[in-house]
Amino acid sequence: MIKNAKIVLSVFLLFIYFKGVAQRNLSLDEALFLMRENSLEFKSIQRNARIEKVQYAIYKNSFLPRVDLNVSLPTYSRAINSITQPNGENTFIEQSQANSTFDFNISQKIPLTGGTLILNSSINRLDLISSNRTSFSSNWFNVLLNQPLNGYNIYKWGKKINKVKFDKNNIDIYKDLESLRNDLVNLFFSVYLSEKKIELTKNNINLTNEYLNISEEKLKQGRILEADVIKVRLSLNQLKSKLENDQLKYKNDVLKLKDLIGVKEQDSISLLMPDILKKPEINIDILQDRLQRFTLDYGYDLALLESERDLDKAKKNKGIQIELQIAYGLNSNSDNFDDLYSIPSRREYVNFGLRIPILNWGENDNRYTIQKLVNDGLKENYKQNKRKLKIRAANILNNIESAYLQIKYTNENRKLAIINLEGSYEQLKLDRMTIYDFKRELFEEEKTFIEYVNNVKTLWITKFILRETTLYDFFLKEPLFRE
Repeated sequence: MIKNAKIVLSVFLLFIYFKGVAQRNLSLDEALFLMRENSLEFKSIQRNARIEKVQYAIYKNSFLPRVDLNVSLPTYSRAINSITQPNGENTFIEQSQANSTFDFNISQKIPLTGGTLILNSSINRLDLISSNRTSFSSNWFNVLLNQPLNGYNIYKWGKKINKVKFDKNNIDIYKDLESLRNDLVNLFFSVYLSEKKIELTKNNINLTNEYLNISEEKLKQGRILEADVIKVRLSLNQLKSKLENDQLKYKNDVLKLKDLIGVKEQDSISLLMPDILKKPEINIDILQDRLQRFTLDYGYDLALLESERDLDKAKKNKGIQIELQIAYGLNSNSDNFDDLYSIPSRREYVNFGLRIPILNWGENDNRYTIQKLVNDGLKENYKQNKRKLKIRAANILNNIESAYLQIKYTNENRKLAIINLEGSYEQLKLDRMTIYDFKRELFEEEKTFIEYVNNVKTLWITKFILRETTLYDFFLKEPLFRE
């Protein structure tokens, strides 16, 4: 009974072991899903998207009224101070005092005009401990307006630019995700090709080994020269060297792939050949429109706004700048708190500040000229790039059409190369072909297979490049996000 239990336990442990090391077949769609679920880069992009939303919310809230309450508990000080006497003379007197403050502030930015409105109210208490005297002062209210009359309005431009920047950042998030998917597609095909090249090279080594045995037998029979056998051994060593290089590249690439999709390093995976994507029907006008909106316009809108902001700032700095400050309030003071709000005193303040550039050696004019040239250049570049969009859209469609044709031809060539290799090997055994010619046929089979896979890869890469540049999947006929 105990013996049977040990056998069952051993079988169970072996099952667990082989299950843990079993090879996992992985498709490209599964790899894309795993990356979305496990990739640190993918999660980092999504986290940055949330950060952008919070930062924009903070910026928008900065234009709402700000309310602050500052309370200072009694601040004690003891020092010798200079005190002005009734006769105008100053006398140094040692004082001990405590000061308490209650300050209430409301501030509001005015984006339309670039000004700031501040409302303030406060109460102060001063205790002269050395003379046992208490006094109070109160700022009932104080209203202050700071208003530039013809200067640069930082609030107006800030609201415009930050809205466009936020919209651009939202688009950038989608573009970054698609760029990461594109990287995965490249890496997936690279690993897949390395796998298949290793398989092909191993098969070619077996064929060459087999022919080496045949050649050595022919050498014993005196049917060929030793130089012919050396050539076969040389070809075999070259194939083994190629196998080492292919395996090294595979190890490096598969580690990158596992890290990107969140698969454990010790897990074994085998990649499946990606399907040939169904040929899409793409309207060139729709393609051109989406390229303009999500490749050209989305970056240009922000760059143009920032350029026009700098141009406006340079223009305003050229001339006279006037700033108006207006303040009005009521305040009072008393030795008795009950009488503090009895008789107020008015506080009034009006100031016109002028900044007049007199001599700056044309610095402001030159800055304006430079920014004007930058702004004009930006607009001209946009017009040129817009004219090229139709050509770019046409090239994309031509490349897609060409890829499908190349897939057809390279698939036929791949099948022919396999048949040709079998025939070449028979010719080699019959001494109707040299080992060098046969080696060329070996690599021709690998070459045609690589060409076929790369053409399939071109379609997948094109799909994700279009997703990144247009935010639309033309192969599935669906947008990546709702506008």
